[in-house]
Amino acid sequence: AAQHQALIKGYKHQYSVDTTPTPVFDNVVSVLGALKEQGIVLAVATGKGRDGLERLLDQSQLRHFFSATRTSDDALSKPSPN
Repeated sequence: AAQHQALIKGYKHQYSVDTTPTPVFDNVVSVLGALKEQGIVLAVATGKGRDGLERLLDQSQLRHFFSATRTSDDALSKPSPN
């Protein structure tokens, strides 16, 4: 259990110091804008950690499109039913 927790801590640390830019696909802003204008509620569910998602949302300036976000820090991984 201690080794498992140390591995998780090391993995999260490695990604928390990663400053590699994460570009988004062409036309993402216009597509998300069109969906939001139609009243569609948008959310993000990702295997990224919270720090990684927050960095991506800040860098891409896409945060305002999403009403909710969930990361691997917020929920148990598959196949957990919880």
